[in-house]
Amino acid sequence: MSMHGLGAWLVLSSGYSNYWNNEFNILTILLMDELNYSACHSLCKGKAKSKSGINNLKGHHMTRTSSSLVSKFKFFLLSAVAAISMVAVPGISAADTVANSVIGARGYDLTTFFTSEKPAHGTGHHVATIDGVDYLFASEENKKTFLANPEKYLPAFGGYCAYGASIGKKFVADPDVYDIVDNKLYFNLDTKIRAIWAKDIPGNINIAKTNWKIIASKKPSEL
Repeated sequence: MSMHGLGAWLVLSSGYSNYWNNEFNILTILLMDELNYSACHSLCKGKAKSKSGINNLKGHHMTRTSSSLVSKFKFFLLSAVAAISMVAVPGISAADTVANSVIGARGYDLTTFFTSEKPAHGTGHHVATIDGVDYLFASEENKKTFLANPEKYLPAFGGYCAYGASIGKKFVADPDVYDIVDNKLYFNLDTKIRAIWAKDIPGNINIAKTNWKIIASKKPSEL
């Protein structure tokens, strides 16, 4: 494998970070074979013309030389991978990668909570991003409807459990356990929590609104 070939391989592989470990192991094996051959050929050509000389080289000098070269090549390869990973590819930011994608409402099309008997999931073909959160929609029309008035469709309290907000907490909510009160969408943790919340919906909402002013910017682990 030439240096040009290796450079091309590194560039082409930079978009597939999840496969680096496997590719690195395979490349290392290939390099071991090539370096062992190259070291043997070079050393034997200048220093060992006899069979016994070649055996001595194989048993000592060649092994140390090839190991050293491989170690240096590993260091070079890892450095190159790290450098490529840190370089921003034109048109792509960290927030655009799958690893950093945050899907809101577990992928449900928020408009369908208001327009359908049962909410439906959206798809990756119709995505709107609000405050770093990606919301999926079942159609381009639904996406446009949402973007025309996001606040109307976004769940209260950032999509966290409505009851949790009323006691100053941020609990992960289940979009399947929802209510629409005064044209506003509310999620709850589960049906049991919803039953507690439902005992005084107006009161719990008012308390949650007051609490939200304090906890909105805090992490769940801080509460």
